Amino acid sequence: MGNRRVGLSRLEKLMEDMDRTIDLDGSDVTVNSLTADEGVTVSSGGATVTAGGLTVTAGGATVTAGDFTVTAGNSKFGAGLTGSFFANVSPVVGSSEADNGDSIYLSASGGTTHLNINNDHVKAVKLPANHTTVGTRYRIVQGVKLALGGVLRVEAGASNTFSLNSYAVGTGIANRRPGAGANNLCAITGAEGSSGWGAGSYVDIVCVAANEWMLGVHGVPSKGGVQDTSLATMTGSSAVVWSTE
Repeated sequence: MGNRRVGLSRLEKLMEDMDRTIDLDGSDVTVNSLTADEGVTVSSGGATVTAGGLTVTAGGATVTAGDFTVTAGNSKFGAGLTGSFFANVSPVVGSSEADNGDSIYLSASGGTTHLNINNDHVKAVKLPANHTTVGTRYRIVQGVKLALGGVLRVEAGASNTFSLNSYAVGTGIANRRPGAGANNLCAITGAEGSSGWGAGSYVDIVCVAANEWMLGVHGVPSKGGVQDTSLATMTGSSAVVWSTE
């Protein structure tokens, strides 16, 4: 029998109509573009982009095991990607913290929000000790004015410190950064009458490196309250104080 050639269009049609799984284990495939009607799923091994970036404009990119790694270029997502990918926020876990002196123990898994309705007690937020998972985050929201005698203590946990890119912002704050890399306590104190830590104030906490938490302290004053920040030692008289235990 002689050679029987198959035209390119015929070969393309055969490939399109072939509803089969192709095992290309050990093979390298080079394409100019990749189109998938049902999205692209990586079930093991991870997906690595070494150059050029990855753009997802619709649908989704799903990794069920392994890692998604971009070593050069950018990852751009236009639609089809859930918010929990970016924020590591649980859709179901959170708590309201009572007006008492009980501590808030934060889970190492992160992704939780906590509504603090403590008014005039000393309440500690205790972060997980020796934490190394970058991206873990929490938010503490003040639900009522923190009054005289009330203190919100954010404690970094054993072997952890607050990164120097932590900050505090709000009415009247002059010193906005921790004074030393060894700081592991941020204490926010209340005041009688006007308070620099009113309802709606919040602290964002995120792990930015192994054993390093970044705090974003956002004060909302009540009744024209003014905040001050001392970054030297724990005096107990300022609205926001960074120090080392």
